[in-house]
Amino acid sequence: MLKINFDDGYVTTFTKAYPIMRELGLKGICYIIVNKIGKQNFMSQSQLQKLVIEGWQIGSHTLNHPDLTAISLDQAEYEIKNSKEALEELGYQVDSFAYPFGRYNEDIIKIVKKYYKWARACYKNDGTQWTKTSHNLVHDFKKIDFSVTFPLVHSIDQPLYRSNIELYKFKELCQMLV
Repeated sequence: MLKINFDDGYVTTFTKAYPIMRELGLKGICYIIVNKIGKQNFMSQSQLQKLVIEGWQIGSHTLNHPDLTAISLDQAEYEIKNSKEALEELGYQVDSFAYPFGRYNEDIIKIVKKYYKWARACYKNDGTQWTKTSHNLVHDFKKIDFSVTFPLVHSIDQPLYRSNIELYKFKELCQMLV
């Protein structure tokens, strides 16, 4: 089943996207910044648990959302590895990773491959160009036939973000996927 991807763990994923998707029978994957769980404008642990009960998946988006290509490889590995471990300690099965800012390079890919089954980005590897039709590139590390693209939503009705989607457009997207 096609799953809409949501980055960062914004509360609007729960308050705005989830009700629409539930009504239409759609599921999502939330890529969570671990140290933002329960903070202002981000989902709480109980909201994440509710989504998982409803068939959603949780993926990692690091502990703190750094540009992994701009920090040391040791720091990058710490963010990548420990975010997965922290989410698993909260009870989630975490198989996938989303590169913060869509930025990655060969060294970062090698680190991610050590801990995750697959990862995705929403930009070219330098983070400068959004991929066609606001869909993600998917890196399949296990050689599974998983070469589809997934719709990506960064934020809903939060115009301060450059990759925001208005609620009515999100509804249209969901209706196209049914």
